[in-house]
Amino acid sequence: MRQRDVAERHALEHLRSGHVGSAVEWYAVRGRLHPEPSREQAMSDMVWAWADDIGKGSDALLVAYHRSSVDTLNQAARAMWDRLGRLSGPELEAPGGRRYRAGDRVVTLAPGPNGAWVTSQRAVVTFVDPASRSLVALTPEGRLLRMGPEDLGPDQLAHGYAMTAHRSQGATVDLTYALEDGGGRELAYVAMSRARGESHVYVVAPDIVQAADRLSWAWDQERRQSWALGNIPEVNLAALVSERDALARSVAPDRSSELEQLRRQGTVLQQDFDDLHNGAGRWERTQAGEVARSLRRLALEYQEAANKVEGPELGFWARHRARRELKDVGARFDQALSAWETAGKPYASQLEARREQLSRQLPALEQAQSARDRFLAAHPEVPRRLAELDRAIEHEHEVERQRVWEHVRQLEQSLHFGLTHEVDRGLGIDL
Repeated sequence: MRQRDVAERHALEHLRSGHVGSAVEWYAVRGRLHPEPSREQAMSDMVWAWADDIGKGSDALLVAYHRSSVDTLNQAARAMWDRLGRLSGPELEAPGGRRYRAGDRVVTLAPGPNGAWVTSQRAVVTFVDPASRSLVALTPEGRLLRMGPEDLGPDQLAHGYAMTAHRSQGATVDLTYALEDGGGRELAYVAMSRARGESHVYVVAPDIVQAADRLSWAWDQERRQSWALGNIPEVNLAALVSERDALARSVAPDRSSELEQLRRQGTVLQQDFDDLHNGAGRWERTQAGEVARSLRRLALEYQEAANKVEGPELGFWARHRARRELKDVGARFDQALSAWETAGKPYASQLEARREQLSRQLPALEQAQSARDRFLAAHPEVPRRLAELDRAIEHEHEVERQRVWEHVRQLEQSLHFGLTHEVDRGLGIDL
């Protein structure tokens, strides 16, 4: 109910209920979705937009999922804050290396002593004392937070120009600038619902279409069990998958196995074709095989008879008998050829048609595979990058599976403890 724009309330309702596509489309159409060429450029543009709103008197907040992203945003925003003249006086270096001056925005990371303040309390530094390493900060409600060196450690206090989405729960600002670097739908809803006015999201993508696709994929994930793991390696799984798919599309598909299969088929067909004409192989005990063997035998006999007729040493009667034998073999050869037309030629025609089909397919496949090989030879970094992306994606999936397993294990332990407690209580009553 923070949002003044009723349409934005509906977009958030769609996001919360899992209708991610319509929510992303709403943000894209209204200029709230910003594609950026790199993560660094995205954070730079976020800080400039945030500073412009601050200069106009609006209360704006930078939001990300990973703590490393938040640290980078805080450093850039604090430098911009200083250029705007919002910092003054001496500077205090706290344990862990963070520096604070009057005017700094801060957020508590742990509760104060005796409940002096709560976790995620936002405030503005009003006074620092480098000598005693202490400071005083003022909350939006007007409470003064007095912090000594024991309260300023890296796990107790941080700059509050940017916050993790998880830590921003409960905050209300005028405008929000969120970096899509993980967290899933639940934390996306938290980040995009902090502002009374506009909420913007920055996505590493080459154009608005791919930015919308990546955002739809990223926001469609549920990752409640990973919220507390802010120190996991910063990997945007949506960006990895998108980069892998885009890079894979730039490389022609590998047709080597298909090409090898066609070549094997060609070899098998040729052997089958030869076996048919020789009456061998699978044709040996068939009618077509018998006719083929008979035809080959008669062809040899006819050739021998023809050679005999032409022999110069034959006399008149011997040559006459040779011509009659040649005529007889020729008649039997014609009969075998006629039988071949019926019993063998149909199979030979089928095999020949299949061979011709393969001969038409092979050149196109060989050309495509050759073009792919030339591309990979000219760009050896592409397969290396694809292998790296595949390993990174598999690692992220494994991390996700481990988180789910840990979550299930914790639920089982909780259930087991609850049942044991009930049994003990029941036994106590019976006793």
